[in-house]
Amino acid sequence: MANKNLIIRTIVLITATVFFIILAITGTIKNNVNQEEKFIEISFQKIAEGPYGNINQKQTKIIKSSVEWADFWTEMFPTQMIASALNFIDKIVIAILQGQKPTGGYSIKIEKILDKEDYIEIIIKETLPEENCFLTQFITSPYFIATMKKSNKPLKFVIQEEKFSCQ
Repeated sequence: MANKNLIIRTIVLITATVFFIILAITGTIKNNVNQEEKFIEISFQKIAEGPYGNINQKQTKIIKSSVEWADFWTEMFPTQMIASALNFIDKIVIAILQGQKPTGGYSIKIEKILDKEDYIEIIIKETLPEENCFLTQFITSPYFIATMKKSNKPLKFVIQEEKFSCQ
């Protein structure tokens, strides 16, 4: 009879140990999933895009007021009329300027905007031609201008370069 009780106790102990190991592993997996970076994709609206802006320095500009918007537009497009009025109460303008390039074949755009826990990430796709491409022989200054919802979080720009093949 003592042998039977010992066998039952051993089986219960092994079963409980296996159960707690499974719980521990499951809890660890759940914690790892919860630690993954969470984000929400934010929509944005393109205002303008093209190869011939008037600002030749590579830069990103965050425009938060009508005065800044008018000044930027006048500098960027000196021969055009002022851009339409924008609501800066709940929106900002983001201008991505690729800088002066020796030929055509370059472009820049906002790929997506992600609202992360501590900041807003703006992913920029910068396209460059590979060497030995036959390209238009004009100096260009590619740009992309968009609006997005205003946020109190800091903005972080991430540039992803992509070379395109000419063959």
